[in-house]
Amino acid sequence: MKKLMILVVFVFSSINLSNALAADDINYPMAIGLEVGYKAGINAAEVPQGAKNAVGMAKLPDFGVQFYMPFQGNNKMGLLANLGYYTFPYAFTYDNIGGDFKYNFSYFAFGADFFVSGFTIGVNYGIPASASLNDFDINTSSLASAFEFRLGTHIPLIENNSGRLNLNIRASYFLTGQLDQSQLIAGKNTNPASLSFGLSYLFNLQPVD
Repeated sequence: MKKLMILVVFVFSSINLSNALAADDINYPMAIGLEVGYKAGINAAEVPQGAKNAVGMAKLPDFGVQFYMPFQGNNKMGLLANLGYYTFPYAFTYDNIGGDFKYNFSYFAFGADFFVSGFTIGVNYGIPASASLNDFDINTSSLASAFEFRLGTHIPLIENNSGRLNLNIRASYFLTGQLDQSQLIAGKNTNPASLSFGLSYLFNLQPVD
């Protein structure tokens, strides 16, 4: 419960900060840089009888390139794009079997988000790159391409003439089943949902007004 309260306070603090940013109408310049993040996740789909969904933690951080393209006008609106390597974790527990079955699925992915005054909404498309169950590798041929919907925040923490350091928070959900239709488990597919926290530093490609 204590960890949940800390998370709630953190998210609401981010939202309040984003609302404060909206009072400044000067848009951010076009910028590009690197992002890194860490993710927790769970399977949000129905599981076979005898199994239960559990929260999993990513074995690897997310990392990639982030790009911001401002829209015309002074309002803080633009396109926030990404290209990188992203991992989606979750776990299962089974009746009468001890221990968690911890899954990690990594994808080469690219995505785009509509950015408005600190808030983001968009999609991400991924091609399977690697997968593991506990300490064992899984053949990625059993996986379908990922199509992910996500909501989040992108909030500058430090700004100067060269660029800005940003806090990125994303909640996401696979709109399509994760497994290829020929690889379903007792007729069930999986739809990972996740929450990630990270940082990015974007270098300005235009002069700051």
